[in-house]
Amino acid sequence: MQLRSMLRFSIRDLFWFTLVVGQAVGWWMDKERSAELLAGQEQKTQNATTEALGYAAILAEMKRGPLVIDHSVDVTFPVSDVRDLRSSAPSQPFPPD
Repeated sequence: MQLRSMLRFSIRDLFWFTLVVGQAVGWWMDKERSAELLAGQEQKTQNATTEALGYAAILAEMKRGPLVIDHSVDVTFPVSDVRDLRSSAPSQPFPPD
């Protein structure tokens, strides 16, 4: 007889149970959604930071001024060296099959 009385619920008890379970499920769903949004925002922030650092490097290069080439250094090759390179090159780039 005692077990039967324990398993009897009023409408009020079922309402409170439904309310508590609904609140718990809502809280859990909101927590999962917030975690996904936070992960997405962290990825966007990381991408923006990387992009900003790239722009900062470009701006730093621009502030240094144009690249100055020193034309006083002789970088020409003697003609004989070029002819030697041509004569030692293979006539076909790859051996025939």
